[in-house]
Amino acid sequence: MTARGTEDLARALEESSGTVTEFLESVAGEPVVAHKLRHDRVAAVAGNALDLPVGEPLADRAVVLEGRSSGRAFVYAESMLACGRLPEVVCRRLTSGDDPIGRVLSEEGVDVGREPLEAMVRPSTGLEHRLASELAASPLARSYRITVAGLAVIAINEWFLPAVVGQLPSGGPLTQVGDPAPDEGLF
Repeated sequence: MTARGTEDLARALEESSGTVTEFLESVAGEPVVAHKLRHDRVAAVAGNALDLPVGEPLADRAVVLEGRSSGRAFVYAESMLACGRLPEVVCRRLTSGDDPIGRVLSEEGVDVGREPLEAMVRPSTGLEHRLASELAASPLARSYRITVAGLAVIAINEWFLPAVVGQLPSGGPLTQVGDPAPDEGLF
């Protein structure tokens, strides 16, 4: 991946006014689905990114955000969901369906904020060989948490895959979906 491609992606994300899902759908020109690679129930550990008490139940999932028609992999994401802090319908949709987080939160009318996290973790081991090689070429990775009413509800680590850069229009800003809320940014 070229430095220019990485810069273009970072700039496009910064200029985006919607969710990651909306961003991907706008550059890919097709709906995006969350293909689950892992979904487990786990207990919160000390010092977790959601500031939950030790032992609190969490949903731990790993997904690939990919084009519904093309199957192109755009983002690999690992997330921890505090279902006890989310509306029941949101948690049910995120743990049982193939809709990405951004779509579910938007469709359910959940007002969210986004806070960057400083520590970026490494992707889980044991991924499919195809995905592992794409992760090695990831032009951009970031960590953040989504908040609702001031409470951290979802912690996300995401790696943008090379296919995203290939979908960026050459030159000029992207046309984005949605109106940004002040200081919220892309989630």
